[in-house]
Amino acid sequence: MGNWHGRPATLAGWLALFVVSLSPVWGCRPEQRDKAYLLGSRLELFLDRTLIDRMDGVDLRLHSPRPAEISITCDRPWEGPNTGYVAVLKDGETFRMYYPSDRGDSGEPSLVPVAESKDGIAWTRPELGLVDYKGSKQNNLIMAADHASNFAPFVDANVNALPSQRYKAFVGDTEAIFAFASPDGIHWSKLDETPMFTQPPFDSQNVAFWDSALNQYVAYMRGSVRADGTEVKTSPWFEDFKGGLGLRAIRRSTSKDFLRWTTPQLIQLRLTSGLHTSMSGCRCALCRNAKRLLHMVRAEFLTRSSLVVGTESVGIKLSGKPYFALAWIRSIGQIET
Repeated sequence: MGNWHGRPATLAGWLALFVVSLSPVWGCRPEQRDKAYLLGSRLELFLDRTLIDRMDGVDLRLHSPRPAEISITCDRPWEGPNTGYVAVLKDGETFRMYYPSDRGDSGEPSLVPVAESKDGIAWTRPELGLVDYKGSKQNNLIMAADHASNFAPFVDANVNALPSQRYKAFVGDTEAIFAFASPDGIHWSKLDETPMFTQPPFDSQNVAFWDSALNQYVAYMRGSVRADGTEVKTSPWFEDFKGGLGLRAIRRSTSKDFLRWTTPQLIQLRLTSGLHTSMSGCRCALCRNAKRLLHMVRAEFLTRSSLVVGTESVGIKLSGKPYFALAWIRSIGQIET
């Protein structure tokens, strides 16, 4: 969401999920039919048939996204012109929304404002006094840094996390990703001057979180892959740039301490729709109440004048210009790592 066409940028309440199942197959296998799962008091999402023995007169339906209230109009001098990669976190009774601003051709570093809310609907901009913007610190900025437009924070659920590192984040550019941490989500510092990742491309919102089911940190980041599934490891990476070879893809890495990570590996998204397109964005998170599930919001990067996207044959006219468009895949897929 942003000021892509000269209109005032707004952050609105859109929600849609591409659901990823950690189960080996989606559907109840014969050997599972007599097996009962102890769910206890936790809430469980019935997103596939892994936990369902049979269905009579009902079906599984993933609802369409719907527009809701406008949360923030990006009309402050330090907001925009391109605002995207929004992250909303809940810490105790407070919601925090981070909405990084790419300053375009202004020559300014990327800026990261934060807004706060008690209900996730009405938002305010706290005056923090942390970052000088054109001679004044009367703003809600937490960071001004090159390439911070893909700032990707999370509240660390690791019970052994240091109090000074309750919040963590990825910040980086095309060539590298750095680790940041904060005690309160407001005051941030770089954990190490050495980047965690140096195997580009990284020009997306690269995300991480503590996976309590695996007892480790997991990261999802941009990659590049040829149509035959082989990885592109040299620049330029993407077919929509001159000489590029690959489609946008998603890679995965793991870590025990958030500083030392495994070499990123391509993940294989096996979709019932059969689509093989350039996947932009790797926004993945663990379902809070159902550790067997991850949810991912993905987008298609479209470069042709007309495309039919997803299983509902939605035509998108783009006049031949590269553009980000969200394609909500209304089928359940599986992730293989």
